[in-house]
Amino acid sequence: TKEMTNPPWKKPRFPFAEQDFLNEFFAGKTLLLPAGFNALKYAFQNPKHRDLLSLDTCQVVHFVQTKPWERLAKHEEDEFGPLFEAWRKAFLRLAPTCFQRPQWSNHLVNPGLSSLWYVPNFISEKTEERLLEEIYGERLRGRWRELQSRGVLCLGGAPHPDGALLEALDGSILDLAAALQEVNATAGMSNQCFINSYAPGQGIDAHFDGPRFRSQVAIVSLESAALLRFTLVDKRERPDLPHRIPILLQPRSLVVFNDEAYELYVHCVPRELEDVCPKTGEVVPRTGRRTSLTFRQLANVQCTSDVVNNSSALQEHRADQWKWWDSQLSEID
Repeated sequence: TKEMTNPPWKKPRFPFAEQDFLNEFFAGKTLLLPAGFNALKYAFQNPKHRDLLSLDTCQVVHFVQTKPWERLAKHEEDEFGPLFEAWRKAFLRLAPTCFQRPQWSNHLVNPGLSSLWYVPNFISEKTEERLLEEIYGERLRGRWRELQSRGVLCLGGAPHPDGALLEALDGSILDLAAALQEVNATAGMSNQCFINSYAPGQGIDAHFDGPRFRSQVAIVSLESAALLRFTLVDKRERPDLPHRIPILLQPRSLVVFNDEAYELYVHCVPRELEDVCPKTGEVVPRTGRRTSLTFRQLANVQCTSDVVNNSSALQEHRADQWKWWDSQLSEID
């Protein structure tokens, strides 16, 4: 810092202010990145540069001066029309994956337990619509399994004792997994998404997620509200912790839990036609289908999806793991 505030030159002329200063100060000490990491929009019109640049391989396009989302952009359509159109297509593709960036300290459910958070309206209605179209669409229809208490769909990998042979998450589910990592809801990228579909009156019994997964869970709720109840198992051993914590999960909300909430508490969704809001006492009917997406990291992974996809033998083995998982589901239910 002292060197930067007392540089060796006395009266430098820096037309580009801090950019020229940094270039001068760090001269000979930098590693230059390829132009595609900060391609100016004008470079695509410059014969000296455009042959070296491909929009498909650019990591960052810098829209100097007029931006494609501004009204003034219409005056530059003749010159930059294809580049502006590429931005608009990217915006339309990514805009539905809208989510909050929570301040986690503001979302603790109970001050007595520092490992359980609830974020209402974590995703937008557009994101919810996009997820539902994909979850209940034709592509995944054959993978749903119907149990007595709910419908289930498992994506990413089965928690097989030999270690999971992963398949890649994709589409809007992958986008949501990436969003959860970005806002630190999950430490690292989830490699499994377990989806439950509940009709009114359906639920799931109290359970631990257990050692098959790393001790962190993120659940996004869609469509209808329902109560999620956490219950401390060993109350004598940990009298300092809350014994029971109910949370009314509203549509588009996010609940995250790890550490003590994962290891010391069981959680369940009661089989009811209506729930009572823990905060207000209001009776909330379960008016329709509820869909929950549970994102986790499998603790035991044998091969990642890219390795499996390059081996027909591993793909057959992965198919056997899914059959095994189907049998486990029937026993659990």
